[in-house]
Amino acid sequence: MTAAYDKLLKDICIRLGFCGSVVGGQPMQVDQFLSQSGTLTDEDFADAVFKAEGLDPDSLEARRFRPSVRDAFVWHMGGTEVDASLVSRMDTEEDLRLDREHVAHLLHECRDGRHPATQENESVLQRELEELDAKIARLTSRA
Repeated sequence: MTAAYDKLLKDICIRLGFCGSVVGGQPMQVDQFLSQSGTLTDEDFADAVFKAEGLDPDSLEARRFRPSVRDAFVWHMGGTEVDASLVSRMDTEEDLRLDREHVAHLLHECRDGRHPATQENESVLQRELEELDAKIARLTSRA
């Protein structure tokens, strides 16, 4: 994953509040909705952002925020289209640590009441955090 893409994800989370969510007891992240090959457009990215939030990309709320999400994509990625492989997920230590940071952030928001969550969602996030810790430990023990 590129540094520009990391900055894009932080930007839309901090500035716009799109940090992923828990939908149906499952943690959702933008990356889950992106193609790993071909071309990724600002529209594709915006759709993925809204899906990760549990929103219909054609909903009124999504239409209201779409221009801001697209503008952030263009600003950080340098255009309306990029090679999807630039943002594809690989299980590198850096990517796992970024995933862990994201899940920990969601869990913290749930516990502070800043993110709508049920006790079940919190336990799902806690399990995912533990799984990421285990993956990181396995990856670093091989090095």
